Amino acid sequence: MNFDDLLQDAGGFGRFQVLILLLVALGRTSLPLHLLLNNFLAVVPSHRCVLQNQGEFGNLTEEELLLISIPREPDGALSSCKMYREPQWHLLENSSWGPPNNYTWGTPSNYTWGIPNNSTWGTPSNYTWGSPNKSTWGTPNNSTWGPPNATSLQSCQRGWEYDHSQFTSTIATQWDLVCEQKWLNKASSTFFFIGVTVGGILNGYLSDRYGRRTILFVNYVQTVVFSMIAAASVNYPMFAVFRSLSGIPFSGIAIITFSIALEWVDLKHRTLAWFLASLCWSTGTMILSLVAYLIRDWRWLLVAVTSPYILGIISIWWLPESARWLLAKGKVKKAQAALDRCASTNGQAQLSSSINTERSPHEISKWRTVALPTVQTSPEDTDKKQVRR
Repeated sequence: MNFDDLLQDAGGFGRFQVLILLLVALGRTSLPLHLLLNNFLAVVPSHRCVLQNQGEFGNLTEEELLLISIPREPDGALSSCKMYREPQWHLLENSSWGPPNNYTWGTPSNYTWGIPNNSTWGTPSNYTWGSPNKSTWGTPNNSTWGPPNATSLQSCQRGWEYDHSQFTSTIATQWDLVCEQKWLNKASSTFFFIGVTVGGILNGYLSDRYGRRTILFVNYVQTVVFSMIAAASVNYPMFAVFRSLSGIPFSGIAIITFSIALEWVDLKHRTLAWFLASLCWSTGTMILSLVAYLIRDWRWLLVAVTSPYILGIISIWWLPESARWLLAKGKVKKAQAALDRCASTNGQAQLSSSINTERSPHEISKWRTVALPTVQTSPEDTDKKQVRR
């Protein structure tokens, strides 16, 4: 008799299996909350350079101040990363606004309004009145009026001002990961999935060596600790390190919860278990959208999506170890206890007496996790199926 036959004797797909699926669903539903979190954690809202002190420009409105201070993109939007070196007053020539009080046009030292180079009042020679694009009249740094060029622009000098209408705070606004530093914002996702990749290599081996339940507990604890520290980060390097470390347990959670769910379900209902486990991903994705809509601050959002794993730590108390794994490791007594618990929960008689424990642990360890060492259902049963590696 193989292990699937024994599960049938223990009640097949009963309350015990439903309990296991519910316990692993907690961990699986929370997976997309972190794996897709960067779509909200690292959002870059609309931004522009912080302007100079508006008090220097008299009663200039914000729109006029933006006009003379921030260049426009081809689509008409304000530039996100550039600003003018000097105010572009000529852009206001079609506006009713004039130069502010006590402002010296062009701002060169000892310069008198309208009297360039100590000349008599009047227009300079070869100047066509009303054609500022051909004149150097009053222009800062003796530049020519016209479209801004590379020499008239500079990077933001006083930081950035962000649009907080959708998100109160993201890692991009927290540490100004925009413009020249935007690659760091994108790299935050790479760092996280490097941890996920490392975890995929480690957790599969560790769960086979030390048990599914033990390593799942360790993964839950790692997730809570590293994610909470990442949420409290005081700078970007600290965030990047702990966000990467928090990615390591997620591969283990994904692998182990799936393994436990299938190893405790009989062959007939394994497709259903696979479907329910996969459905957790869709459910988690919808939950993430709702949580991100309600929580607009990246720190509290990270705390919120991590909190379910605290319940995961508690749920380990009720989650049994895989009997298949226990038998493969030669831990027959523990496997008997787990199978008895399964049968009892499903309303069936205990099955301990039907497992032959005469084989040595070394010999039992050679069996696959999908097979039972030697099972005797009755004295007359002589058809014993053994599946070796």
